[in-house]
Amino acid sequence: MAMKPSADTSVQYCSLTSQPCIQGDITIASNRDIVQPLVPFTISAQWPNSRATALNLTLDGVEMDMGTVKYQLKPTTDNHYQAEILLPACTTTDMTWQGYVTDGQTHVYISLRMAR
Repeated sequence: MAMKPSADTSVQYCSLTSQPCIQGDITIASNRDIVQPLVPFTISAQWPNSRATALNLTLDGVEMDMGTVKYQLKPTTDNHYQAEILLPACTTTDMTWQGYVTDGQTHVYISLRMAR
């Protein structure tokens, strides 16, 4: 069941950039500070104590309804996962994507900034 980005203001979104987003013992980072539409970028996660065969990434546009984007981060080594992501183009010059990464048990809420 997909969860939309929370309208609950108590949810803490971690801004996903090249600087690691750390929540507890989970670390997630992007290889870009600001992503571009239709330009691939990489998301990497260190997710200790997970038995998941993949992590699920779900993102929704904040300023514009772009549908729900879903990817799987695949394991690269023990407790490390990675995926190449490609976000669709929109008509605005910049926008925010919000969502989460999950192993099925724990959710880490993230946001990405996209600009042309």
